[in-house]
Amino acid sequence: MKISKTTSIAVTLCLSSLLFCNAAQSAPTTTSAVNTAKTVLSAVYDAPLHAVVQSLAAAASAEDAARMSALFTLDGTYIDEDGVQTTGRAALQQRFAAGLASQGKIKTTASVQSIKRVAVNTAFIEGTTCKESANGPEACARFTMLLQKKNNEWLIASATETEIITQNAPQKVDRLASLNWLIGTWSASSGNAKVTMTADWVANRNFILCKYVIERPGLKPKVDVQIIGFDPSKQSIVSWNFDSSGGFGNGVWNKQGKEWQIRSTGMEQVGAQTGATNIIAVDGDNKFSWRSIDRVFDGKAVPNTEPLIVERVGRVIQ
Repeated sequence: MKISKTTSIAVTLCLSSLLFCNAAQSAPTTTSAVNTAKTVLSAVYDAPLHAVVQSLAAAASAEDAARMSALFTLDGTYIDEDGVQTTGRAALQQRFAAGLASQGKIKTTASVQSIKRVAVNTAFIEGTTCKESANGPEACARFTMLLQKKNNEWLIASATETEIITQNAPQKVDRLASLNWLIGTWSASSGNAKVTMTADWVANRNFILCKYVIERPGLKPKVDVQIIGFDPSKQSIVSWNFDSSGGFGNGVWNKQGKEWQIRSTGMEQVGAQTGATNIIAVDGDNKFSWRSIDRVFDGKAVPNTEPLIVERVGRVIQ
């Protein structure tokens, strides 16, 4: 059958329309596939960067300061929420260890919000970290990190944290949470002397005030005072001591397992300088021992003390 020229043109136009429609319908599928491929490739490409961030959070939760610092370059820097900068892997390990000891058991989670590749071996990351203790959620912080790839390994060259203040979030981290157990009334005896210590929160729970009443037969009771706080420049718990004879001193606290080691220096009322390492070994909720070693008085070594057993006799209502 002979097809007219008019019919041929109509068929051609119809076929062209069908081809155009099919192409238009298939275009979104092709675009979607391309976008999916890009997303998958980006995830694979950025996976090592995400791994560094998650490893840092996991090490913090495990209270592993050595592992945390190993994720930084040798000359890496960290600026904390108080604006204190620490530089160098060795110094970072000490800083992280002090911070972990002061905050007690905390679970840290991290979320990456953006990654920007500024060079082949350099990436800029932004995100958030949140902490949670046994008492519930703690403050969250924004972080920025600059990572560098060296010897086929991504390491943190610099990191900065800034606290996020929200209406429902706590306004501060409880820096003395690891000393919650100390709150209450305690008693100890040595020879004919009896010591009663009362520890309580003061100044909106920013400090712990300890009062020591030392009683001996036939003598007026002696009252000494200690104030425990947190020094952000040292990232350590610190204390100040004042005795009833006019002497004073200070100490820096460092937790080692179940022990607190307090490196103390002081000045007696007569002008003699003193120094010692006081060790508190916690034994459950209601008992601890106290001893003093490496003691120096006026430049001369003096004997260490025997352990003094201290037992709880009451708890302050909080």
